[in-house]
Amino acid sequence: MRATNGASRHKMIKRIKKRASGYFSGRSKMYRVICEAVRRAEVQGFAGRKLKKRQFRQLWIKRVSIECRKLGVSYSRLIAGLEKVDIRLDRKQLSELAIHQPAAFAEIVEKVKAALATQAQGADAFGLNPSKGGRDNLELVEGIGPKISELLFAAGISSFAKLAATSVDAIQEILTKAGSKFAMAKPGTWPQQANLAATGQWAAFKQLKDELVGGVAK
Repeated sequence: MRATNGASRHKMIKRIKKRASGYFSGRSKMYRVICEAVRRAEVQGFAGRKLKKRQFRQLWIKRVSIECRKLGVSYSRLIAGLEKVDIRLDRKQLSELAIHQPAAFAEIVEKVKAALATQAQGADAFGLNPSKGGRDNLELVEGIGPKISELLFAAGISSFAKLAATSVDAIQEILTKAGSKFAMAKPGTWPQQANLAATGQWAAFKQLKDELVGGVAK
């Protein structure tokens, strides 16, 4: 017959009863009811801890959203801009700043707005990716594809600045030496396009690119 009244058994019952201390009526006195109440409390407590994290995050976001809108920027743009200016503050820290140190919060928002204004004139605003594989993406230049890009890189032309400084005749010579498969390439506007990209004139670059087909005017 299994013993159920040993010392370890009493310790376990005592430990469970201690966890039910303060429960209403039989939930703190009757062992079977205590077991059910404690088990149920643990399940609800686990879910409650998860909900608490979500609810506090929602609260912090609402606080930050209200304050940043007063300063002329939306919450989503603020969070995106923080990454641009490399400010690593979580929602709780931003919320505390907005409530207790509004001047510091306003300073952060101004930095974000300045970064977003700069980005608006950058390559991202025109859907362009100026870098690829850790170097300038020469494929952005109209008329240059992956093969020609690798050919130029092998010839030492690995950036927009170097391409802009290379004459059309020199580029044509590189293409000619590479074989007849590059005979259709027209590098006449490549240095001009590369110069606009190298100097960050993305609006003019996009406009010029849209006027070309294969590097030649439409």
